[in-house]
Amino acid sequence: MINRVFGKKRKSIAKKVIILSTILLLSHQGIFTAEGETFAKRPQLVPVVSFKSKNENFALSPNGGTLAMTDSGRLTILNLEARNCEELRAPAPQGYNKYFTAVSFADNNNRLLVISSRPEIWDLKTKTCLWVVQNTTKVCHAQLSPDGKNLLTIEETAATVWNVDKKKPLYRLEEAIESYFLNTHNSFWSNNGKLIALPTSKDFAVIVFSDDGSKTPRTLSGHTREVISVAFSPNQTMLATASFDKTIRLCCLETGNCLNVLEGHTKLCPNMFFTEDEQQVITPSVDGTVRVWDPQTGQCLKVLEGHEQVITTSAFCPKTGMLVTGSRDKTVRIWDVEGELLQIVPCSSCVDKVAFNEDGTMLAIGSGKNSKSAMTIQVFTLLQPKNTYFELLDSILDKSQPYSERSKKELSDLRKKEQDKKVTIERLWQLFGTQINSPEFDIDKAQLLLRQLEYLGVVIPEEVNRLMLQNTPDDKLFPLNEQRK
Repeated sequence: MINRVFGKKRKSIAKKVIILSTILLLSHQGIFTAEGETFAKRPQLVPVVSFKSKNENFALSPNGGTLAMTDSGRLTILNLEARNCEELRAPAPQGYNKYFTAVSFADNNNRLLVISSRPEIWDLKTKTCLWVVQNTTKVCHAQLSPDGKNLLTIEETAATVWNVDKKKPLYRLEEAIESYFLNTHNSFWSNNGKLIALPTSKDFAVIVFSDDGSKTPRTLSGHTREVISVAFSPNQTMLATASFDKTIRLCCLETGNCLNVLEGHTKLCPNMFFTEDEQQVITPSVDGTVRVWDPQTGQCLKVLEGHEQVITTSAFCPKTGMLVTGSRDKTVRIWDVEGELLQIVPCSSCVDKVAFNEDGTMLAIGSGKNSKSAMTIQVFTLLQPKNTYFELLDSILDKSQPYSERSKKELSDLRKKEQDKKVTIERLWQLFGTQINSPEFDIDKAQLLLRQLEYLGVVIPEEVNRLMLQNTPDDKLFPLNEQRK
């Protein structure tokens, strides 16, 4: 980052006026341009860490501060802020060889589940193993409730809900659970942790039951082949189920009635997502496309295309409305909820897993798990222009004394016009002009405004760039236009 663009504060106001006049003249001549309307909402991916690992699975904590990784019988924790990596070990029960298949966090960031035939629950704050589940039968999969207080274990033909603190079973579902085809990346818990949905091997149905067994389980049927994935809507009003029959069924959880059958994919859908307002259902498919549906009418609103091979993994952040898909075509694509492609991230191998943190500000990508060179794990920070650049201006400008009061109203006006990109750019130039002509002129703040213009896709003319660099110390030379390369 450049710390100085216009040289020292002692430079004459005359030079500043010359520079500003040139900027405004070129602006009126239409020289300043923006690179497409999607640029303003395109996230910037800032690399945090990238490395090759023998680990076969990973999970990103909800707050984005920790990456947990498993490799057979090893559990490794990477603190992304301190770049500190540590292996955690717990004594194995006698005669038991650990083989971890997956790892996941609860919403409280500190409670971690490591999945094997005898799942382990860890407290990452104290770095201690709280419990090794001594189940009577082999566990095929397990999931913590959103608050981390209860644990669901899925065996070959049954399921059990446990109280984690008391280490005791709360309820056992003695049904014919279909665990063989189940996509274990799904969340079987509702958002409030009160309901659980699991496919049964009887009539290709799905059974919905309460976490404590206090209510009679509800059976939802209608598929003609095995159910592979389930998804609760955010407010627990609907359940989506996807099957090998290539359809998605939307059911009302209150009545159990089928609301709509979504048809159009040519292959199955391992994952499904609801938007935060429950107005759309998003279904990435092995057929290489993503479809967005209206759950009330069953109408397909749009088809997202672009991957050249099957979609192998996907993740959705309801808070930002961003969807990320990974494919065998060695790319990760980031889409917005409106179906617009925002970014393409190239990978060296087939993409195995993608994961957001809770607020969508961080993205983890794993690729090449089955390659000879081991899995490559990349973690990025995602900067959202619509959500951050005016907050950044606020935080910087508020530090000035005489100028900040005048800036606040202008910044407030900018936010109101943020949806109009042309107006936003013009207002930023006006604010910059006020900065450069102010008796309290601050180089850092003026530079920040220019950086925001570049962030919106504005190309700084070479004439202006040259004038700025003439007044910049040699150790700070760095043309603004070079920052976007």
